[in-house]
Amino acid sequence: MYVKTKVTSKYQITLPKNLRKRFGIERGDNIIFEEKADEILMKVEKKVDPVEIIEGILEGEDIYELKEAAASRIRKEKLGLE
Repeated sequence: MYVKTKVTSKYQITLPKNLRKRFGIERGDNIIFEEKADEILMKVEKKVDPVEIIEGILEGEDIYELKEAAASRIRKEKLGLE
């Protein structure tokens, strides 16, 4: 599929809506440009969801139990019990 867009006087381009949707591109996302001979390859930088990373690390753990233990420890520290 080929899509044509113009370069503005500030050397900016608008990504067509169908491509933004297809590749999940949102305002503020980073785009990587790679030179290939006589072409420019544009790639969307992969987003990292910190919650998914933590869920992967804690897989099999009881997250609610860990949360309660952490909250209890914080309360004790604030009261000077630890």
